[in-house]
Amino acid sequence: MKNIFSYILLLPGMLIPAGGYSQMMTVQAHLDTNSIVIGDQIGYEITVKRDKNAYVRFPDFGDNLTDEIEIVSKTPVDSFWSKKDQKYVLTQKLVLTAFDSGLFYIPPIEFFLTGEHSSDTIRSGATYLEVYSVPLDTTNTIRDIKSIEKAPLSFGELYPYMLIVIFIGLLVWFMLFYLRKKEKKQPLLVRIKVEEPPHVVALRELEKLKAEKLWQRKKTKLYYSRLTEIVRIYLEKRFSIMALEQTTDEILMELEGQEILSEEDYRLLREMLCQADLVKFAKADPLPDENETHFENACAFVSNTRYRQPELTELNENLSLSKEVTS
Repeated sequence: MKNIFSYILLLPGMLIPAGGYSQMMTVQAHLDTNSIVIGDQIGYEITVKRDKNAYVRFPDFGDNLTDEIEIVSKTPVDSFWSKKDQKYVLTQKLVLTAFDSGLFYIPPIEFFLTGEHSSDTIRSGATYLEVYSVPLDTTNTIRDIKSIEKAPLSFGELYPYMLIVIFIGLLVWFMLFYLRKKEKKQPLLVRIKVEEPPHVVALRELEKLKAEKLWQRKKTKLYYSRLTEIVRIYLEKRFSIMALEQTTDEILMELEGQEILSEEDYRLLREMLCQADLVKFAKADPLPDENETHFENACAFVSNTRYRQPELTELNENLSLSKEVTS
């Protein structure tokens, strides 16, 4: 019934011509539809057709078309030449909405026309817009549009709990480690002792032997036993041979076969070991100068055969030589 009433009201506006100067210009303004639900949007298109010698000025629309109808957006005025009508066609589209229910009147839109010899104001036809309110369903209770959804957990939310779990795990591991050490009566922390190079140990033991002054106190056999023991331990650690379990001949044969000693170092070692065998097994009594000489030979042998890190200058020289060869 309301729609029929709306069309009856619109009929006079549709039948009335746009006004004077119809030969120079025609104006049309129409809605996409004449009824909407409150808050919906509809299009309102304005079309003006003018002659070549006529000029028209579009009204400057604000934010509202009427007190009840708001303008959401509007396009710039577009124009093109119509060969069919032999006129310029100007169009502008408005997007309208309303937030009150009822039947609202849209008045005619005025356009100022300027011709060659005169000017006038031409109006579009009036129209109506009916806005319906949203009907309420009183049979159902008010509820949300969608059910509540749980958001997935982010890493930032899990991070504190992960730290707590890691801390508890480390605490449990430490308690078990502590109890196991305590049960075995072992220290909780063990200091790792860095093994000294063989030549450092050997030279230190030789200095201790010299300070004991054994051969000066007529303990020559003990002196040579200690001297050869220090050298044999050094040979085991430095050259990985079982010197403590081998005889002098076996040691010399193994070192000579590997060719890891120079002739001078091999001679120093042979003379010292052979002299010690004479003292220990043949009860030889060397002179004081010989005792000093063999001690110095032992120190010289250790110093000459100790492991040496390549010097930085040597490395640079080798690198430069390799570059020259490759180039």
